[in-house]
Amino acid sequence: MWSLLRDPDGTLWVGTVGGGLGRLSGGRYTRYQRTSDPATTNLVTAIARGRDGTLWVGSDAGLSRFDDGRFTDVGRTEGLVQRVLCIEEDRRGALWLGTVGGLYRFAAGRFTHYTQQDGLSHDHVRTIHEDADGVLWIGTYGGGLNRLKDGRFSAFGIREGLPDVAVSRIIEDPQGNLWMSGNKGVFRVARRQLNDLAEGRTSYLTSVTYGTADGMVIEETNGGQPAGWRTADGRLWFPTIKGLVGIEPGTDPATPPPVFVERTVVDGRSLDPRALPRLGPGSADAEFHYTAIDLGAAEKTRFRYRLDGYDRQWIDAGTRRVAYYTKVGPGAYHFEVLATDSDGQWTSTPARVAVVVMPFWWQRREAWAAGVALLIVVTSFVARHVSLRRARVRVAELERERGLERERSRIARDLHDDLGSRLAQIALIAEDPVRSSPVRIASVAREAMRTMDELVWTVNARNDTVERFAEFAAEFAEEHLSLAGVRYRLQIQPDLGGRLGADSRRHLFLAFKEAVHNIVKHAGASEVQIGLGVERNMLALEVADNGRGFPANQHGGTGNGLRNMRERMDAAGGTLIVESAGGAGTRLVFRVPIGGNPSAT
Repeated sequence: MWSLLRDPDGTLWVGTVGGGLGRLSGGRYTRYQRTSDPATTNLVTAIARGRDGTLWVGSDAGLSRFDDGRFTDVGRTEGLVQRVLCIEEDRRGALWLGTVGGLYRFAAGRFTHYTQQDGLSHDHVRTIHEDADGVLWIGTYGGGLNRLKDGRFSAFGIREGLPDVAVSRIIEDPQGNLWMSGNKGVFRVARRQLNDLAEGRTSYLTSVTYGTADGMVIEETNGGQPAGWRTADGRLWFPTIKGLVGIEPGTDPATPPPVFVERTVVDGRSLDPRALPRLGPGSADAEFHYTAIDLGAAEKTRFRYRLDGYDRQWIDAGTRRVAYYTKVGPGAYHFEVLATDSDGQWTSTPARVAVVVMPFWWQRREAWAAGVALLIVVTSFVARHVSLRRARVRVAELERERGLERERSRIARDLHDDLGSRLAQIALIAEDPVRSSPVRIASVAREAMRTMDELVWTVNARNDTVERFAEFAAEFAEEHLSLAGVRYRLQIQPDLGGRLGADSRRHLFLAFKEAVHNIVKHAGASEVQIGLGVERNMLALEVADNGRGFPANQHGGTGNGLRNMRERMDAAGGTLIVESAGGAGTRLVFRVPIGGNPSAT
């Protein structure tokens, strides 16, 4: 005998090995041969009654319909020649067939085939169960349990918490538990947990296994359809290779065992858990030993633990009674552990042990606070330094812009005052028929050209050196004094270094020019000495003549010449020294500051 089916009227249908299909009714047994071909076996592996009254028969040749003593093969043309091991009709009237070659669905005259390529964990399907929600639960021989919901398979095996990968029968009890039989006994899992795991709401299963410790003669159960029953009194019956085993659901103890933390071991040293364990900084190892008191099947007690503040979720430890941790960071934690009895009931309140991991000195709050304060100070200093640097750069840019603006204004003013006046004079001379002469026009034009040379020399940045100033001043003095018939002597310090700004250079030259003009026009001098040198970042330009001089009470500059020279030196940031007496000549000393040595040009 391989399979059984009992009709509501008491008729018993029997699937045999080689004897075809048997019918026992009213004390009379009738046998029906599925085939008369001696090359084909009369193995009947599954029997099911459809809602429409059709009797479906599964065999090693596929699916058949039995009616009035005749077998009609179904699906051969669609390729269904697999051995059918179980038949289940769902609430929509579709037939689900478990075969040695996968799962089949038969509806509206068409077969749909599902295998491992479609997500099934194993192609050897032994049992099928539809729950109250219309979800199919599929037991395989080698791939554990499968759930088929909304066209998607979810698999459950040993890794997910089942004790076996062979599922020969699935029976659901009124409490929503799925009871399954396999090669390692009978086990039970809450359907809610299976759904939670399949949909990602949990990461573990709690299964309860019944074996020889619970009264079974042997743990290995049989296959076939059906490989288990649930009778009217609520009992569950499963065939084994050594007889029948019965289970009464709900009769196991419902009180979970009390759980305790026995001891804490830190770096190999055992500590009293009643005291507050303090782990030193950088502790290598910490162990928590726990247990539960279960006078029944203590070997089935399962545990779940976590280190609150460190673990994000509970860790399923199975039957292991030690938790290991390494290199836990500084802080205050609570180790918590739960236990479950053989019925899968968890303790409602965990056993707890407080744990403190001491920090290194640099991990203390005071060190962190000092570090943060230092970081704030350093950041503020750097920010202030950067801000000041940017401000200085901006001020320098503004000063350069202001200097350029002043320089443009000065050039425009000089062009208008000096060169413009010379050109206007040339125009007036040329327009006056009486005073006009080529000699006068040429003289004024030369003055205009000289003025233009001076303007160009002033603007050119290549002339911002003491040496270039000395050369230009010497050429100017030589030209003007020679034309005036005045003897002169130049004493210029060799290897002059340093730089003169354009503004300082211009004012110094104009003051020097004023001095030379005064000597030629007013001093009545016959000899002039000019000296130029650098000392302590100051340029000293001395002009001395043997002319008529002027009284000491006029050194303050009552005349326009001295006043102009003093204003020039003030604008250049320098000084003017005047030494003179009536009939004893005049000595002028111009002093201006200079910059560092210029780069080679």
